[in-house]
Amino acid sequence: MSSENTNNNSGMGFSTVLFFVFLVLKLSDKIDWSWLWVTSPLWIPFCFYVILLFIAGLVDVFRK
Repeated sequence: MSSENTNNNSGMGFSTVLFFVFLVLKLSDKIDWSWLWVTSPLWIPFCFYVILLFIAGLVDVFRK
């Protein structure tokens, strides 16, 4: 028997679910938001990670 821990998480994340909720609301004319905000659950986490990497890079530069 193998003792490896295999975790296959193939579910959708919170951002993806929120995007689909916003998409359905936008396409059914329940909300009158711009497409920028409808797609924001997809790009805001990406921007957050880029900012974190930038800050980590600055910390690394200033520690040397």
